[in-house]
Amino acid sequence: MDHRAHPVTPHTHWVATDDALSEIVAALSPTTSVALDTEFHAERRHRPELMLLQLGLPDQSVALVDPRAVDLTPLRSVLAGRTWIVHGGRHDLSLIHDHLGIWPDRVHDTQLLAALSGDHYPSGLGTLAHTHLGRRMDKTTGLADWSRRPLPASQLAYAAEDVTVTTALWNHLAARRPDRVAWAEAAAAELIEELRAPPDPAERIASWDVAAEMSRESQRVLAALYRWREAQGAARDQPGFHMLSDGLALDLARRLPRSAQAMRENRRMPNGLVKRHGEVLVGIIADAMCSDEATPPTPTRAQQIIARRHRVWADAVGERLAISGQLLLPDPLARRLAMGTAKLSGWREEAAGKFFSPWRENLSSISFSGIIHTLQDI
Repeated sequence: MDHRAHPVTPHTHWVATDDALSEIVAALSPTTSVALDTEFHAERRHRPELMLLQLGLPDQSVALVDPRAVDLTPLRSVLAGRTWIVHGGRHDLSLIHDHLGIWPDRVHDTQLLAALSGDHYPSGLGTLAHTHLGRRMDKTTGLADWSRRPLPASQLAYAAEDVTVTTALWNHLAARRPDRVAWAEAAAAELIEELRAPPDPAERIASWDVAAEMSRESQRVLAALYRWREAQGAARDQPGFHMLSDGLALDLARRLPRSAQAMRENRRMPNGLVKRHGEVLVGIIADAMCSDEATPPTPTRAQQIIARRHRVWADAVGERLAISGQLLLPDPLARRLAMGTAKLSGWREEAAGKFFSPWRENLSSISFSGIIHTLQDI
């Protein structure tokens, strides 16, 4: 394997040639699971750019694969159909799919299993390693420049440690709470489904409290603006909010300007935005105002209050069950429950359904003090 120009240890392999990658593929071929991690740059990009792929090998060593030097395609055969061991794997799953077009057969995510075992969600790897393994990790290198070559020894050590610690942490957590492993796998499967079918950018509106006070016309305009900026960001490989911030999008949706000049009535509206995109944005606003397209479901004020009460319930039940309330009932799910467009299902129903049904039945008829009393009875 080619270690040239990189100060690696005997337990770390720098992989920057086709021959070296072939050796890694051969080493991984007999395995059914593989620990992996990625280093990437997300700044000023629409999607993160992969800079390094770390793979745990059967002999306990780590392969650091340089995606800027080799084609990752040969890894498809040994990663597809395997179990991937990751920590907070959203970006890892997405980046590997971007490069190889595959998803794992199963995901063992330490962040999810920890949250299903009583830890805060989301917790960093360093925090969990210290809590559960008594190991202190130096995480100061995480935001270093991963595009430079050769990488310094400190970054190589950091990258390798993430994989070895993730493996050790999963094994520890799974041995400690084997009853929660299936739930963690189910939560990871939900994440994969989300990544397979990204939500409509316009669904972001539902997270805004102010949406309940907006007219349907303004909601349609805001939805159209969100979709436009996402498309622009993808075309330019820039974050969508660089095209149009949330605040400016909301201002346009409220004021509904009919001309580029009218856009400038907001003194904070950048001249550059108006010059480059003013006429296009005015057209988008006009088209959305005339459209009869349904807007993404948004909670009413009353439903927003119910959603917040659901979150209080989740924290209380989560404390009793040793499950992070934020994982048990994420904000989007709390809103959908409040709107009646979703219900507890899967691992959440199995874990907490018996507590949620009576809570839901009594929620509309009890006072705030009654809610506190109900939670004390859980």
